[in-house]
Order: sequence, then C-alpha cells, then structure tokens
Amino acid sequence: MNKIISTILLFVVVNVSAQVVGNTFVTNASLDNLWLKVQTNADGIESREVFAFLLEATASNWDQQKLNTALINLTSMQFRDQSDPYYGNFIFTKGPRPGNIDENAVEFCMEQGAVLRMYYYDKLNNQNKSLLDELIRLSIIAIQRHQVDITYTNIYVMKTWNLVALGESMGLNIVSQEGYSMLDQWINSISVVGIPEYNSPTYSGVLATNLGLLARHTKNPEAKSKANVAMEFLSYYLFANYFKMGMYLGGPHSRDYNYEISQGNIDQLMGNIISGQSLSFYLQHAVWKPTQEALDVLNKTSRLIICKTGVESEQNFISYIGNKFNIGSSGTPYGYQDKNLVVNIANSTNKLIVNTSYVIEGREDPYGLNPLVTSQGHTKSFHLAKYLIARAQNKNDVVFFVAADGKDRSDTKRLQSHVIIPSSKINELWNGNTKLTSWSSLTSMDLTSEKCFFIKCDNVAVGIRFLLVKDVFGVDIPVTLYNDNISVSAGKAMRLTATHSATTPDSEGVIAMWWRAEEGIGSDAAFTTFRNNMIATVPGITISGDLYTIKVMTPNGELGIKADKSSLQMIENYGNISLPESSVMSVDGVDISSAIFSKSALISTTSFESKLINNPIDKIESVYNTSGILIKKLPSLSFIKNLPSAIYIIKQQGGCKKVAITNVKN
Repeated sequence: MNKIISTILLFVVVNVSAQVVGNTFVTNASLDNLWLKVQTNADGIESREVFAFLLEATASNWDQQKLNTALINLTSMQFRDQSDPYYGNFIFTKGPRPGNIDENAVEFCMEQGAVLRMYYYDKLNNQNKSLLDELIRLSIIAIQRHQVDITYTNIYVMKTWNLVALGESMGLNIVSQEGYSMLDQWINSISVVGIPEYNSPTYSGVLATNLGLLARHTKNPEAKSKANVAMEFLSYYLFANYFKMGMYLGGPHSRDYNYEISQGNIDQLMGNIISGQSLSFYLQHAVWKPTQEALDVLNKTSRLIICKTGVESEQNFISYIGNKFNIGSSGTPYGYQDKNLVVNIANSTNKLIVNTSYVIEGREDPYGLNPLVTSQGHTKSFHLAKYLIARAQNKNDVVFFVAADGKDRSDTKRLQSHVIIPSSKINELWNGNTKLTSWSSLTSMDLTSEKCFFIKCDNVAVGIRFLLVKDVFGVDIPVTLYNDNISVSAGKAMRLTATHSATTPDSEGVIAMWWRAEEGIGSDAAFTTFRNNMIATVPGITISGDLYTIKVMTPNGELGIKADKSSLQMIENYGNISLPESSVMSVDGVDISSAIFSKSALISTTSFESKLINNPIDKIESVYNTSGILIKKLPSLSFIKNLPSAIYIIKQQGGCKKVAITNVKN
C-alpha cells in the first residue's frame, strides 16, 4: 500500500520578495504589452489584467506615475455608487455595462491585489497606497456580500484566499476570520464528498493557484497547516490524473472549454513542476513542491483513479491512464462544458491529438466553435447540462448510457449525440471491418449494421460500439460519420452523429455505447482480433417501458447499467469499480485520501446526539450513509431521533460533513 508522507509540503520559492532584485527597474515583453493595454485603456481590457500589470510592475520598480495610471483605471472600473447592488465589485471587461454583472470579478482582481498588498505595498508612494487601500476596502464589501456555493469550487477557494489575505494584510481580523471559517468548511466538505467542480483543465488551475497562495502565505499557523493538508490532497489528485505523455490533465473533465483537447491554466503550473516550464510572475507566488508520492504516481502506468465529485453514490469519475492513452468517464454531469466520456491518445511524436469525446447537445455545435455571448458578457460554448448518465467502467472498458430531452436549454433546435474523433495524426480508421482509405475526401457515411467504429494510432486501438441508439419516439436510428473539415489547435476532427430529434424534442432520446481503448496493438493481426472481439460480442439489452438494462461481457468482465429514462435515474450498474469505504480518492484500489486528511485535526467525525442538535432541523437537506446512498431528504426531527446509531453523511447549506449519530431518544 502506498505510504503518504506526513511532512508539511515544502515550497519552491521561500522568500517571495527576492523574486525582484532590490530597487532595480525590471521589465519584459509581456509586461510591456500589458502596459500598452493599460495606457490605452480601451474597451475590452479586463480588470484582472490591470491588476496583473499593477502587481508585477510594482514589484519591478516601475515609475509611480504609470502605477498611478493603472490605479486610476481600476478606480473607474469599480462600482462606487453605494446604491448599486454591486457596490465595491468591478466590471469584468471594460465597456458597456452588461445586463448581468459577473460577481466573480472582484475575487479575480483581489487574488492578485492581495499579493500586492502583502508583499509590495512599500514600493508604492503614499498617493498610490491610498488609492490601493480604497480599492481593497470597497472590494472587501463586495467579497463579503458575494454568496458562493461550496460546490463552485474555484471561486469558493478564491474567495477564501481573498478574505484571509486581505484581512491579514489590512489588519482586519473579522475579515480574515471569515476566510478561516470558509477554509474549515471546504476541507470538511471535500474530505467527505470530494471536489464537485472536478478535474477541469481551466478551473483546477484556479483552484491550485488560490490554495497554493493560502498554504504559502497565510500568517495564521493553524490555517497554514490545514491549507497544506488540502494542498497535499489536491497535489496528489492532479498528479494522479495527469496524462504525462500528452502533458495535460487526463479525462474526464467538468468545465472544459476546448471540446477537442485538454488545455487550461493547470498546464502552466504542472509543466513548471514536471519539466521546469516558465511561470508568470503571479503564479510564481502560488506554485508548490509536491510530495514524492505525488511525483511517483505520475510515473505509474497503468493506473486506475476514482474520485468522488459529490455525496451521491454515482457522483464520481473514473480515469484509466496507460502510457499512450487515457480513457475516463463521469457518473453525473456538472455543467454545460463537461467531457463525461473521453479517450486521449498521445505519443512521443504527437503530444496533442484531437481527443475522442462524447457530446450531447442541441445547438448544432458539436465542436464548440459557435459560442454564445452570455448575459455577463463572456463568450462560451454550451452543450446540455441536465441529462441522465448511467455508466459502468472497469479499467479500459466503459459502458455508457445517456437519456436527454434537451429541455434545460431554451435554444435547443434538435437533439443530437456526437462522438468527436481525430482525423489527423492517426494511422487508421475503420467502419466495422471496413478500412477507410481516404477519409480526408469523405463527406458522410453511415456506420455498418454492427455500428462499430475503430481508431488506430501508433500501437493504441480505440473501439466504439453503439449498442443502442433511439430517437425521441423510441425508434432505432443510424449513426453517421461526418467529415466537416474542421481544423483546431490539436489537428483535424470529425464526428460520429446520431440525431435523436430533428426538431426541438418533446421527450427523451437514448444512446448506449461500449468504449474500449488498449495499447500494445502493434500488428495488423492484433488489431483485427481487437475489432473482431468487439463486433462479435453479443450485448444483453432489455427494455421494459422506460426501464433500460444494458450488459456487455468485456475482456474486463461483465459491465452494464440499469436506468429509468423517464425519471432520469440510474438504478444499478454492473461490474463498475468503486471507491473503498469512506474514501474520496483511490488509485488502483488503494484509498489515498483518508491518510492525507487524517493529518488535519479539523477532520474528524462530529458527535451528533439527536436530542442535542445545535442547528435547526430544517437546515438539514439530506441524510446519506457513508457509501453515498440517500436515506432521507428533508428529514424530520423524529426521523433523526429514530436512526440507528451509526456514522452518516449530513448535507446542509454549508456543505457536507460526516457525523456519528447517537440515538438518544427523549
């Protein structure tokens, strides 16, 4: 069993102020370009960009007048009318006020503003100090007013860092205490339910940055110790899920804005730790030194990772990482940009190859190339977010079932399932047992009756078998290969598409697939065997009204699911690997999380005698057993009093916690 060392994390940079030498003026091309944007102050510049300039330019001994220009610009971007509901916050992007203000703007500004106030304040003249202090004073008002759900992981931890750092640097104990309390709640919650905003290439980077800042820079020894424990957990989590051959975060992902490849700001931090890639000035304050155990797991192939993403038993993701491929699946959706089922392939020649990923969407935008401008002024692509996933995964085999009606978005034009596939940097594509010889000139092609499709890249084979595909009327429908001649940063992409409804749907369409990825398929004979085994396997499919049971005998054993499409509920899965009891992260069946969290005095099972409940009973949303099986929603006091004495998970507004309920009746 892996041993988790108990020492506090050591950090790369100990003396932060030593990053800039003395009082010598320093600049670089990136900082010069930022100054041009600040000086011009045109529409389109982001408030956080101005803070990025201000932080680095102050530390680099820039002229006070230029720093003053940045501070004046920020003052104009801050809402200063006390009657404004967003008083103290910032406009995210300079320009006309959007219909819906992004309240996260103040946290994004102050994550850098706090570093400036902590370490480089004395480099400002008195006038600029006064301007900065007023920006911070009003920001604190906005930060405290901003209600952030604990499941909104990156912003919750960013707000925590804001409050801790600004409170400590400004001498405002009540502010820092609020941050310490949020840190306690968050660590308690992730130790029970894992990270809800899971494995995101973009927002894992935001999370790691702000947790790294907390662990390194809080002046409170108790908070520092707790943050270091959380950082050790997050560090292991990131290294376990990182796909080293591709140098990016393996799948699946929540909130992945690039439908064709895994790329995000976590890659800059991980690239620095793994291979010494350069960091921005700001990120140099946040980077951490991982434990040897975290570094070791990165080099372990093959490995099987399971991480909880919520309190429910199906809320988890599974990722299997080999040398040249990664296959992963999630049990539930998180939001509009998830990759819930994905295969990544990489090799020494091609690090970035278009991923193979499943998308359920209604905007006729399978590749995410036609984004929308949100009411907050951001540009984002959207697929669907509310649908049923029922899946079973064991190592490199996944059975995946989806039922969706598209009603969670008002702009659903038609309901379609897509599998994005690479069409460059690969060796072979097969429609069943028919090899495609010139797919670059292909426009479209229905899959053969077996509905199997295969990809070969180097010695990695990927098989996709469509076990069941039905439209919203319950009629079997074809799957078609389309070549849209799409080029993206990682190469070229095509898609396999099934149209569940050609118009706005009134009911659910369903799809069930078996995916398998395997490396070591070097010869034609081995690839033929791989294809024939998937094609010849006879699935077990039973449909009884809205109840679907799908089973497949894979090389890793029987895998399958039972699901109710009308209630959008997963009833049961077969052969799915699971976490050890009370664990929120395991690698190859070994509980990793419990040993890490046991180092924090904060993490313990709360005594919860039913006649001595401190919190009002109406604040308890749900009661679960320790496996995440729901026992009761909105429990009454009498229900709590009659529970058998045991350990339970209690879900409340502030998150989840593990409690030992002692049945003490009145």
